[in-house]
Amino acid sequence: MMRGEKLLSPKEARRVSIVEHLARHGISVDQASLLLELSERQVYRLKEVFRKEGISGLAHKGRGVSAHNRTPDHIRDHIIELATGIAPEASCQHIAEMVEEDRDYKLSSKTVIRTLKKAGIALRHGRHAPGNRYRSRDRMPSAGLLVQMDASPFDWLGPVQGELHLHGAIDDATSNILALWLDRSENCNAYLHVIKGMFQRWGVPERVYSDRHGIFFPVNSRPSLEEELEGRDISVSQFGKIMERLGIDQVKAYTPQAKGRIERLWGTLQHRLVVDLRRKGITSIREANTFLPEYIENFNGRFGVKPQKDISSFRPSPSADDLDLLLVKEHLRKADRGSRISYGGMKYQLKDKWGKVVALKPGSQVHVLIHMDGHLSARKGEDHFCLAEFEERPRLEKEEKQVSLVQTTTGKTWKPPKDHPWRIQGRKKLAMDRGKEAIVTCERTRV
Repeated sequence: MMRGEKLLSPKEARRVSIVEHLARHGISVDQASLLLELSERQVYRLKEVFRKEGISGLAHKGRGVSAHNRTPDHIRDHIIELATGIAPEASCQHIAEMVEEDRDYKLSSKTVIRTLKKAGIALRHGRHAPGNRYRSRDRMPSAGLLVQMDASPFDWLGPVQGELHLHGAIDDATSNILALWLDRSENCNAYLHVIKGMFQRWGVPERVYSDRHGIFFPVNSRPSLEEELEGRDISVSQFGKIMERLGIDQVKAYTPQAKGRIERLWGTLQHRLVVDLRRKGITSIREANTFLPEYIENFNGRFGVKPQKDISSFRPSPSADDLDLLLVKEHLRKADRGSRISYGGMKYQLKDKWGKVVALKPGSQVHVLIHMDGHLSARKGEDHFCLAEFEERPRLEKEEKQVSLVQTTTGKTWKPPKDHPWRIQGRKKLAMDRGKEAIVTCERTRV
């Protein structure tokens, strides 16, 4: 409804009509108070405003004026740009965090939801009614008592790189990410990088909780010949042997729900980490592994949970030199009579720190160590040695032994002439042999 120069709402138009009757003494203040459902004090205030300002004074003062907390247009445009461009799989909360990081403007996820709905952009992360839930296991009381480990296959660097495996460890008490490592496949060496990163940042945990993958627990529990020589009754994986050396207990998880905290972590990272890697322009595994420690610190600061007890159960980590000798895969070998051992189709000799070859008794046991960077070393008892490839003398082939040419002192080859005694004696011998064969033949046939 239009009165004067301002557009009035139906409620305000009704108020104008009653106040006009009140001003002309058509109704009393008590009657106006009942009609407007206001107190007499408010009615007197409206009557005074109408007398001074007229009808425009009864209109809402905030009409046509932007609210002080209205989201600026450039922030709204940036929200739409993120949701439709570089971060289409991001949640509204994640978009709000990215806006704060990019524009230094703090807003809530509800504002992002309203902005996207107004722009007609579908929300990818809606709330779903919970289904049948398993009863959550209580968290450990302190950090370091239980660490969950797993790997997640996903297109972490986009479809160009294809499926990669992100290996990780999470603390059960605090949900803090302890370490992450990206690799092309799920393998023991990648888990060793996770272990090393966890040790250097947090320390040594009491137990590791994982699935029954062959990296953690061998499929066949029967010990191999090599393990029988070590005196083992059951087979232990290379990862399990490393855990034994570090004094860490291994616990099996028989269902994914049993290690649900790290499973939920993968769901979170598949929406958040992928976007952050893309925004940083990271396209290689090397760059991703360099960026992950920084990402872990920011993630834990936002999503970490305070434990029941502030006392940490992580033990101090071994030194870097000790870790280099502990985080290795071992293979048992026996020395031959030449103080050599065989590994990977090659023969090696042990050398001490002075570079001298170590003498070994035939049949003595030597452990070949495969380090994380791929180089080899050896351990005999408690002592560690370097491994040097043994180079055997090249053997002459039969063709090389039957040399028909004589090497002269001048370095040139010399060939005997046809009338040389060597050739004459050879022809005579050949003729004699043929004569003997002819005689034998005649006697047998009696011709």
